[in-house]
Amino acid sequence: MSQSDIGKRGNYGALFRNGTMDFAASWLLGYAQQGGTSPGALLRCFAQIRNGRPASWAATFDRAGLAAHTRAVAAESSARHTIAAQEWLAAAVAHRAALMMCDPTTSKAQALTSSMQEAFRAHLRTANLPIASWSIPFQDGHLPAYVSTGVETAEVLFVILGGGDTCVEDLWFFGGKHANDEGWPILMVDLPGQGSTPDQGFHFGPQTRDGLRATLDAVRARGFAGDLVLCGWSGGGIFVTKFVSIATPEDRVRAWIASTPVHDAQRFFTQALPALFRRDPSSALARTALRLARGNPVMRDALRKYDWQFGPGGIANALTTIADLGRTDLRELDSPVLALIGASEDPEGLRQATEVVNAARLRHPESELHTFDPETGADSHCQIANLPLALATAFDWLQRIGIQPNTPPDHP
Repeated sequence: MSQSDIGKRGNYGALFRNGTMDFAASWLLGYAQQGGTSPGALLRCFAQIRNGRPASWAATFDRAGLAAHTRAVAAESSARHTIAAQEWLAAAVAHRAALMMCDPTTSKAQALTSSMQEAFRAHLRTANLPIASWSIPFQDGHLPAYVSTGVETAEVLFVILGGGDTCVEDLWFFGGKHANDEGWPILMVDLPGQGSTPDQGFHFGPQTRDGLRATLDAVRARGFAGDLVLCGWSGGGIFVTKFVSIATPEDRVRAWIASTPVHDAQRFFTQALPALFRRDPSSALARTALRLARGNPVMRDALRKYDWQFGPGGIANALTTIADLGRTDLRELDSPVLALIGASEDPEGLRQATEVVNAARLRHPESELHTFDPETGADSHCQIANLPLALATAFDWLQRIGIQPNTPPDHP
């Protein structure tokens, strides 16, 4: 158990023996292909981290973030804006990396979150990118988001959703940067249970579904009247699949991309999570197994984060919370889908993705399933170690089916 990852996400064990740390290291290297903390800087950090020690990881990346912040301020003060933009993004990624192994309920995590947000917004400013932060009203709080300026007149909007391990700033690397570079207007958002939203009492489950509806209603209220392309990663794939099945013609979902589309979340998590979660979560045996898992420092911090994200009952009641979402009715899928999955992920993901694509093809034969084999380096969960290949695959598909950022909406 000491070297296990929280789920079957696919990792090589090349950098850390601990599965969760090794997955996180691959994740950061995937970001490095798009800017921010360089591969060299990451390898230097990895060399200073003690395997299986989350405090060592967090402290190392905290130092890296502070150093990048100092360099960014110096570059900006001397009007070297290109360098400043690079260093601000490096600082944002380093602060984000520290958060990966930090108890999210602590004041330290809150400080890291603020530093990450400050650095990311400074990157947008110094890089002169046409993207602004946005607080989307939701219940008695808000959902943190970023949206392209001028979205009100856009013809097609690329909406990016993450999963249980992302915050909204991560979504820049999961399609935000690539889409913006290609001329697409974008919207990135933290739904309930993601980022820092649990601090507002927002948790994974039905609230997440409701948050997606509130987000899309809010962008319509801003004046956007075009088509939507939805892109969901990990848990985002679950909620995109669910939303598409209940979308109305007024939602104007023109196409969607998911890594991976899951239509039966309860079955997926029952199969993909470690065996201790496959039992009755309320049983004494399962709770004992959870206590043993918490004896591993990395697993303990991961479970603490999921407890926080799932709210009352924590991860021990996760399957019950997920079951409340219900299964997606595949007969209601009425827009083309591109399903992405890595060959090293749990087979249940491939099975469900195949079912989703086959169902969508009945009305939209252009729907596709793309599996990444190990030789591509994109075979792990969400293709984290080769995000550029996954994104190139997604945008190539959109182009082939005739969807471009400047294609006009098909008004009925």
